[in-house]
Amino acid sequence: MLVIDLRKKTSKELIIIEEKSRAELFALRFQLALGNLEKTHKIKKLRILIARILTILSERKLKGEKINRHFKVDLSKNFKEIEKETKRMILKRKNKLINTNKKLQNDDLVSKDQEILKNLSNIENKEAKKIVLEPIKKNENESKTKEITKENKK
Repeated sequence: MLVIDLRKKTSKELIIIEEKSRAELFALRFQLALGNLEKTHKIKKLRILIARILTILSERKLKGEKINRHFKVDLSKNFKEIEKETKRMILKRKNKLINTNKKLQNDDLVSKDQEILKNLSNIENKEAKKIVLEPIKKNENESKTKEITKENKK
C-alpha cells in the first residue's frame, strides 16, 4: 500500500490495518520457523507497511490529533485466513515431498535395474568365455598329455 493511500485513511482505519498486519506478520514468522514459508519477501513488506502506518500516526499525534489506540480489533477473520494459508502451504509441501520420494524411488529402481542388467551381462560374458575357452583348454590339456606320453616313450 502506498503512503498516499495511507494518508487518506482515518486514524482508526490505520490502527485496524496495523493490527491486521501485525497478526499476519506473526503468522508469517511462525510459518518461517516451521519451514513452511515460501514467500519470505512478505515479511519485509509487512514490516515496512507497519513502519509507514506508525510514522503517519506519530505525525498526526504531533499535529495534535487525538489517537485512540484502545479499541478492540476483531482479528478472527484474519486468523482464519492465515490458518487456511498455513494448511495450504503444509499440504503443498507434503505433496512436494511425496513426489520427490516417488521420483527417488523410481531412480533407485532404475539404478537397480541397470545394476541387474550389468550383472546379467557379466554373467553372460562369463558363460560365453567358458563356452569359448573350455575347448581351447581341453585342446591344450590334450596336447600336453600327448607331449608327456611322447617323452615317456623316448
